[in-house]
Amino acid sequence: MKNIIIDYFKLLSLYKNKEFRDANTLAALKHLRVLSFGIYLILPYFLYIDFVFFKNIIFKKGWYVSFIVHATTVLICTLFQVCFKFLINNIHKSSIANNVVKGLVFISLFFAVITCINAQTLTGNVNYYFIMALFLAFAYPYDPVYMVKINLINYALIIAGLYKHHINDYNKYNNIVIATITLFISIYIVLVLYKMKCEEFINKKRLIKYAYTDSLTGIPNRRKGLELLNNALEKARHNKTSLIICFVDINDLKKVNDSFGHSEGDKLIIIISNVLCKIISDNITVFRYGGDEFIIIIENKTITEAENLCNSIKEQFDILNQEENKPYSIDASFGLYEVDVDKEYTVKEIIEAADRNMYYKKNDKSYDYII
Repeated sequence: MKNIIIDYFKLLSLYKNKEFRDANTLAALKHLRVLSFGIYLILPYFLYIDFVFFKNIIFKKGWYVSFIVHATTVLICTLFQVCFKFLINNIHKSSIANNVVKGLVFISLFFAVITCINAQTLTGNVNYYFIMALFLAFAYPYDPVYMVKINLINYALIIAGLYKHHINDYNKYNNIVIATITLFISIYIVLVLYKMKCEEFINKKRLIKYAYTDSLTGIPNRRKGLELLNNALEKARHNKTSLIICFVDINDLKKVNDSFGHSEGDKLIIIISNVLCKIISDNITVFRYGGDEFIIIIENKTITEAENLCNSIKEQFDILNQEENKPYSIDASFGLYEVDVDKEYTVKEIIEAADRNMYYKKNDKSYDYII
């Protein structure tokens, strides 16, 4: 039991994850949109009940409360529908959408409480509170701490209202029992659904990691790397900034595999990868392209800076050869290609150009940086 509680508290911290929060805010906005449409549909029923069916009572007691609640509800639902696209489009840019969702959840439950308290002089039930609390529990289970808080606040309000306004004692205590059961069911639903959403998010992230990460080195694999390269190319074309591709090929990996086994070859790949990862920064990305091949994406650097980068990597290889004392050489060949962002080259053509330059350099032939 203790471990279950500890694990759950660990899951609570996941709400601080922006990706998790944004995805669930989007889902909550869609749920609340359904709720607002539902309110439009059932509002005529409530207006009929309040101002026609109970007209002899309501115009003597509390008609203005019902009018204010109904009018405000229509106004809020209308504003929400008008702003829906804006909120959807700005989910990732700011916390406005998330704050709007929280506000709407609280207001929806609060109005349900006010409606039920006002209804004690009419129907004497708390059905609307029960329905709204359960719907919101299903609609917004993504922030359990917040949901527990607003459920407790509104529960306290409805209990206070039931003590002050009730038809008779039996009706009062019956509604208190219903409200209390509603509170516990709502909180239970929120906690269970939040745990499910967290596990779903974690499993999804794990699958994405497996799909886009090289299992041997832990760096981006070919699929993810090509995606990163394509994004870097589009960014360079849009901003008119430099983009250089460095094709890296491990020297004599096949000989290492044949002479010392594939496990030693894997160790060599990991050593090369670790050296390349040391140069990673905001403008430099490394991914594994194939068996013995890596690609370095270099943004906003000159070709001279890129050459210096390759030389510094070579120096790291020399240091490792002295320290590791391996029966083979830790080394790689490099091919640089500076992309002309004004020309419509494909990612495939760019990689082929860098590969070709690497081949020329590896064989001590003169090479340039133009296709």
